[in-house]
Amino acid sequence: MVNLDCVRIWTAGDVSKFVEDYRASTEDCNYDLGNENDGQGFSWEETVSKIFEGRRRTGLSISRKSCEIIAQRGAVQIAENKYRFTHDKRLKFRFFGRYTDKMVDRLAERISFDVLNIVPKNGIIIYFSKSDYNLWWDHLKKIEKGGNLINVTVDGGHHVHLENPEVVAPLINDFFRR
Repeated sequence: MVNLDCVRIWTAGDVSKFVEDYRASTEDCNYDLGNENDGQGFSWEETVSKIFEGRRRTGLSISRKSCEIIAQRGAVQIAENKYRFTHDKRLKFRFFGRYTDKMVDRLAERISFDVLNIVPKNGIIIYFSKSDYNLWWDHLKKIEKGGNLINVTVDGGHHVHLENPEVVAPLINDFFRR
């Protein structure tokens, strides 16, 4: 398995917190699902701009060219020069479907295959989640019990695979050749 700046450190905490957060998120989620552009779509430029501005707003460094690649992967044409996003909008809600810390620990202990974990220095895990990094690392280390964990820190941000593929491609290729 290959992880590239995967953030599964935002757990739900204990079960009561999980239930509380889930209930709170569903109201916002149901509202949001029906409100984005009323299904009329965006021009290609608007689609790319929404991705670019969304990434910039959250502090993720990315080029417009990389946003076009993301748009090609995540948008579908619905009419002439009209596109809509294909992703499930519910995924952006932090607590939607999050595991508890105990569940994450138990799942990590059962992984029995090799894992390549690539962590960009300016990615979400290190740069944006410093307060949760130690907890995330504790979860990840449990993988070592069943398989081989290869943890590599690289220069770059969350979109290093798009912005500088030469940084991650050799690591991934070598991992699959093993």
